Amino acid sequence: MELDKLKLLHDHTKHVTTLATGSILVLIAFYDKLPITPIIKILVLFSLFFFIFLYFSLFFFMHSCCNVGANDNHRFTFES
Repeated sequence: MELDKLKLLHDHTKHVTTLATGSILVLIAFYDKLPITPIIKILVLFSLFFFIFLYFSLFFFMHSCCNVGANDNHRFTFES
């Protein structure tokens, strides 16, 4: 049962990571089409920073999720 919960959590984190990566790409793609005012530039940099922060924090969360059973000599592996 615990392994099934970890697999679901890992899959959910993979999906959110994919959405964060897509949001970064869309933000960069449409940056040229936005009217560049100082407030828009600040908002774009602010959102880009937090999407990158989200991406790396989710990556470390997935890594820690895979190492849950390492202390019990059980290492969980996930298949895509």
